[in-house]
Amino acid sequence: NYPQAADGIKIRATDSLPPETFGQYDPTTKTLDVATTAVKGGDATRREAIIHELQHGIQDIEGYSDQFFNADNPEMRGARAGYNEANKAHDVASRNVLDQFFAIKKAIPEIGDNLDQLVYDFNTPEYSRASQLVAEAKRYGIDRLPAKVREVVTKYDEITAAQNAAADTFNSINRKQFSQYKRNITEREAFYTQYNVDA
Repeated sequence: NYPQAADGIKIRATDSLPPETFGQYDPTTKTLDVATTAVKGGDATRREAIIHELQHGIQDIEGYSDQFFNADNPEMRGARAGYNEANKAHDVASRNVLDQFFAIKKAIPEIGDNLDQLVYDFNTPEYSRASQLVAEAKRYGIDRLPAKVREVVTKYDEITAAQNAAADTFNSINRKQFSQYKRNITEREAFYTQYNVDA
């Protein structure tokens, strides 16, 4: 019934959607983005995300595009920028901790050779390896580390706390705005279609 939807709406998989968002329709570009988490979630999850967002595309065709959830509003943009900056700072702090591995191992020999495998396991993300190394250093006594190394570990803890705070802020703003958005009629219609359309 809406041939312009078939001809005019582009569908693509993306990693750029906010957390906990499976799909998003952009009325300015006529693009339906589906999160890769939905794609990996299996046929039912992918199907529901696409049907839901296609309903928004139909609403756009019918002239209701001004009621869509805007993940790019100033508050969300600021929170996302803060979160991205915090992640970048945490990546640097993680690398700095890993660079101190030999100094930590020399100061705390009990950490043992089992951490060699951890630190050089390049299949494990840097932030995870750094977190485990810091946890082990604390377990054996961070006060045993040289002052310079202790400073790197302390800075890592501070940046980790800042990253967690930035993530909490971003997720809180996203949940609040999405909760407000879900109350409008276009979103209710999209959820109804998502769960009631025949395959």
